[in-house]
Amino acid sequence: MKKIINPNDPRVKNTREQFAKAFRELVLLYDDYMEISIKELCDKANLTRKTFYLHYRQIDDLFVELQNEAIKEFYSKISGIDIYKDVEAVISAYFEINESNPVYQKLCLSPHYIYIKEIGRKKGAALYEEKEGIDKVGHNNALIRDYIASFYYYSGHVLYSKWVKSNRSMPKEDVIELASNLIKYGVSSMQKAE
Repeated sequence: MKKIINPNDPRVKNTREQFAKAFRELVLLYDDYMEISIKELCDKANLTRKTFYLHYRQIDDLFVELQNEAIKEFYSKISGIDIYKDVEAVISAYFEINESNPVYQKLCLSPHYIYIKEIGRKKGAALYEEKEGIDKVGHNNALIRDYIASFYYYSGHVLYSKWVKSNRSMPKEDVIELASNLIKYGVSSMQKAE
């Protein structure tokens, strides 16, 4: 049976911060965070495997903590924004979060994290719905809300990824505007008049 620890105990917080710091550093070294071994993580954190297992079940638990941190940071940036009226502010916040934090950027761009991105997208959508209220989420049907959130998230995400992989070949503001216009008005709005 796993020992129950108090998450508010300063020693517990310190230990978890050491593991989180080591995890962030190692994420930047690997293409896939699953390549990080518990031994390597413990060595980097200067802690024992026994200590690791007092706090976590597996490496994924650290990834989830990091993802939750990124989600909270993103949603604090867009708090109070009407995500359907000010799409550009939301896309801009997404770019800013990833550009300002190399760990978030690495996780965002890696193809190895697709299943966890979807978990994060769902958590983020639920957090927005909880904080802003159902009347601001765009539709009363939960399935349709999920489709809307998927379209919105992946549209911004794909354009951010393409922009970075193209060595930021256009000004960031232009890509943000393009992403916003595509989300708001669709592909047909980009067609040239004949």
